[in-house]
Amino acid sequence: MTLPRTWKLFRAFASRNSWSAFCNAAIASLNISASASPNPIRSAKASNKSVKHLMNTNANPAAASDLSSRDNPCYGRDSTVATLNVFADDERSYQLPYAQFLYAERIPNPALEKDADAPPEKLLICFAAAKVTLLGSGLKSLERVIQKYELKFVKSADRRYTAGLNTHVAAVAINFTKEMP
Repeated sequence: MTLPRTWKLFRAFASRNSWSAFCNAAIASLNISASASPNPIRSAKASNKSVKHLMNTNANPAAASDLSSRDNPCYGRDSTVATLNVFADDERSYQLPYAQFLYAERIPNPALEKDADAPPEKLLICFAAAKVTLLGSGLKSLERVIQKYELKFVKSADRRYTAGLNTHVAAVAINFTKEMP
C-alpha cells in the first residue's frame, strides 16, 4: 500500500470520526495486496527480486571444512571460556584456568629424528601449575586460538577420524609443576 493511498483512506475515514473503520479498511487493503503475490508468505514486491544462491564449486569439499574447527574432534573453540579443558591420554580431564596461562611454545617434534612416523610438531602450553604437551600436525591453528583465549578443549584423536582436517592432535600429556593437594 502506498503512502498517498493511505492518506486518502485516512482523510475519508477521519472526517467521519471512525477510527475502527479506517483500521479495518487498511487491514483489508494490505490483505488484498498480499494475496496478489504468487507466494503467500512473501509480498509481491519481495517476490519480484532475484535471489542469489551461492553454490560450492570446490572440487575438494573436505578441504573446505579444514578452516572450520566445528568438525574437528581434536579441539573446540569458544570465546567465552575461562578454562581450557584438557582431555589427557591417561583418560583424565583437567580444567586449567586461562588466568594462570603463562606461555605457549610450538617447536618441531624432537622424536621425529628417531621415528619417521612420529607427529611433526610439538606444542607446549604452560600454566602456573601445569605443562600440557600436544603432539600432532597443523598445531599453528591451535596456537592462534590459544592467543585469543578461545581454546575450549583439546584431546587426541586417531588420524583416521581427522583425515580431511589440517589440524590433528595425536597425543596429549600433562605434567604438574607443583604438588597437587
